[in-house]
Amino acid sequence: YADSTVLDANSAALPLIVVTASKTPQAIDQVPARISVIDEKVIQQSPIADLGQILQREAAMNVVQSGGIGQITSVFTRGTNSNQTLMLKDGVRLNTGSQHTASLPFIDLTNVSRIEVLKGPASVQYGSDAIGGVVQLISDAPTKQNFFTTLEAGDQSTYKAIV
Repeated sequence: YADSTVLDANSAALPLIVVTASKTPQAIDQVPARISVIDEKVIQQSPIADLGQILQREAAMNVVQSGGIGQITSVFTRGTNSNQTLMLKDGVRLNTGSQHTASLPFIDLTNVSRIEVLKGPASVQYGSDAIGGVVQLISDAPTKQNFFTTLEAGDQSTYKAIV
């Protein structure tokens, strides 16, 4: 019944609420941690960019790629090692067991609605992978069972296809 809802002119945007380890809703400016949110508009404005390129715009984050496209990308948050920044997608860890980092060039941002970046120690809530911080990718909520395709092309014979 969600698709039958019609917004009127009196609709208002709700303030951003972040749920932390205390599991109580708080406004983002009341949370005792440094959290920034990259919204869907910013993600869509850079459709070919990978997650590393988007995170590079954030303060206190240094992103280093060790070679060409698809090579290892390291994220250093507030000066910590790259294996001390936890990557999550909808609460699921993306960090590998062997390198303790996520493969940023291969993370698909097609249906990501926002990226939450927690800068600073969060190991009490998330474990030793989160000493530097946490990057949480939040996916769009599914609305209908639609079929769509996406095709993107770039330089150096790169392409991306999604069905």
